[in-house]
Amino acid sequence: MNQSTSSTPARTSHAGAGTLELHTVRIGYFQPDAHGVFVAGSFNDWDRGATPLQRDSLGGWSIELSLPSGEHRYRLVVDGDWHDDPSSARMEANPFGGFDAVMIV
Repeated sequence: MNQSTSSTPARTSHAGAGTLELHTVRIGYFQPDAHGVFVAGSFNDWDRGATPLQRDSLGGWSIELSLPSGEHRYRLVVDGDWHDDPSSARMEANPFGGFDAVMIV
């Protein structure tokens, strides 16, 4: 899995909250036999079907997310099953017997 943040963060306004700085983060996963790959995490309320990755012609899956600065935890959902991210630089055990990938934006 590849993670990278852009060098030019986007800014967005929220009523009463001022300006929130967002950073582009790319999440990638290689699984040519998968029919569907999603990312679920602290940034989408762990909704396993809310954030689909797009498949390329070689079997790689990826998505770019705009996330605020801070720590974000996530897991992959591949064909309906939870998966640890094997290429995450930082992993921490979760209470369900798996590991959450942890990225700092």
